[in-house]
Amino acid sequence: MRPKEPRIAPLAEPEWSREQRELLAVVTRGKPAQNVFATLVRYPKLFKRWTPLGGHLLFASSLAPRQRELLILRAAWLTRAEYEWGQHVEIAKRAGLGEADIARVASGPDAAGWTEDEAALLRAAD
Repeated sequence: MRPKEPRIAPLAEPEWSREQRELLAVVTRGKPAQNVFATLVRYPKLFKRWTPLGGHLLFASSLAPRQRELLILRAAWLTRAEYEWGQHVEIAKRAGLGEADIARVASGPDAAGWTEDEAALLRAAD
């Protein structure tokens, strides 16, 4: 995938309201805001509702990290979500997916090399 301009640009720090700064402080913990957060914070009501869901998916889901990342990568591939793909390739590597696994996500659930459970997850994403 090739990066392209986002449909909705992240909000630049000088444009953040006090409320937006407070919301971002919870997820950034003193680090620069990732683009996904700086985009979502444009809509504080959405940000407040999305943050618990995102936190659950990344840190409290019953899925193993490898399974979670396969689902996220497949969804990112299917929707051509370059930003999500780029972010989660790195997370997927930390979750135990190798370069070959990541490349194979594009080929889908019928590609050789998936376990039966992994193929079922990819079919679910499809």
